[in-house]
Amino acid sequence: MRKKHLLIVALTICVIGWFLYAESRVDDSASDVARLRKLKRSRPTESEIATANFDALAEAGKGQPVPAGLINHRDPSGFWFVGKNGQDVGVEVPFAPGTIPKPPKSVPPIHENPGFVGAVACGKCHPETFKTFSQTAHHRTSSPATAETLNGPFTPPENVMQTSNYDVNFTMLKRGDRFYQRVSFFDWKFEVPFDIIFGSSKMAQTCLYWNDDQLFQMNVTYLTEIDGWINSPGFIDGDAAYARPIGAVCMDCHTTYADFRSDPNHFTPGSIVYGVSCERCHGPGRQHIEYHEQNPNVKGGKHLIVPSDLPRDRELEICAQCHSGTRNLLEGAYQFRPGDLTSDHYSPAAGDSKNHVHTSNQLARLSISKCFTESEMTCADCHDPHQFERGNKTLFSQRCSKCHNDLDETVHASIASKVSPQQIADNCVDCHMPSKAGDHLKMDRGGEMIFPPLRDHHVRIDLEAAAEFIRQISPIQ
Repeated sequence: MRKKHLLIVALTICVIGWFLYAESRVDDSASDVARLRKLKRSRPTESEIATANFDALAEAGKGQPVPAGLINHRDPSGFWFVGKNGQDVGVEVPFAPGTIPKPPKSVPPIHENPGFVGAVACGKCHPETFKTFSQTAHHRTSSPATAETLNGPFTPPENVMQTSNYDVNFTMLKRGDRFYQRVSFFDWKFEVPFDIIFGSSKMAQTCLYWNDDQLFQMNVTYLTEIDGWINSPGFIDGDAAYARPIGAVCMDCHTTYADFRSDPNHFTPGSIVYGVSCERCHGPGRQHIEYHEQNPNVKGGKHLIVPSDLPRDRELEICAQCHSGTRNLLEGAYQFRPGDLTSDHYSPAAGDSKNHVHTSNQLARLSISKCFTESEMTCADCHDPHQFERGNKTLFSQRCSKCHNDLDETVHASIASKVSPQQIADNCVDCHMPSKAGDHLKMDRGGEMIFPPLRDHHVRIDLEAAAEFIRQISPIQ
């Protein structure tokens, strides 16, 4: 009996041990599965690996080689093209694919600066004027790209511009104190740095980058109307075009001065005087500053032009440099001086007087207005170039009332019953100088066409604009 009892105990222990072992194996097996699943979830995807690897290359200042599945060749223009068989989109860059743009080099200018010193130098003696002028669109029409000057979102998801082609998109990034446009073109990525801003953000900011001493426009632009990113004007959605040169004629209207080295877009990087400064209206300031530093007791400005002292037509010519339509240079950039005729330095304005990407041809449109033809008005009668006045319709309307001091009851009778006289008096511009979109100004965002409006400077009675003005103020209840 004792042996039998011991055998039963031994068998029982074995059975219990086997169950305990089996249970432990099940737990271990479940744990292994869970561990494998966790590892699988944490394992980066191929896309994540590619991005991580690219980030490491970008941090090291290197480019990603072009994958074997993409076409890669240099065309007769000297630019490189990258594409994919069966796709009608492509990349065009002025630097070898797989590398990065060459940073601007420090070289001496090849021409002597004719005396342009920049608005900051003027501000040393005219601090209050500079304080207000520095807020204007003229001053901000170009600048180095920094956190203070560059607009647009740089954090997900708003920092991504997806094109109509799923395999092509752009991401705006900040790394350290620099900003970049990252292009994802199928399996290839490359980056281009934001170096220079064109535009005050009244409508948009487009950006440029250096490749050695050459300036090129970037594919993606910030559009104020949507507070987001869009293809630069004239660029085809789905392409990644980074080889559009910025020539002397572009710089002539967006900067005060730059040393132009050679066609089409070679400049001396350190020579740029940013913004449309005081000197584009008053003339180069170096001689003026030197004289008054040596003669501090002399009253009245020497060696500079006061535009309002010029005949009306010559005063208007100052504005006409950049506000009379797209035109070409007849000679080198920055040759115009206040008092000159634009026709001595620029070709006649091209095209009609409709909205264009650069201008709504303000002077041409104003010139066909009765306000202009039947008076001696100039641009400065409505615009104080030293003050930031954007969007202040009441202020501009007050300037209208200097000549139109009595509202014509007959003309305004049709709207007087729907809006108050004060509402009419506070906003002349939306009825008489409406902001409208035009076919000449369009931008593409993922296949969606956007037509930003610009203020029309043809002063007239516009019944359609008046009806819209009433609708905006007195919406249907």
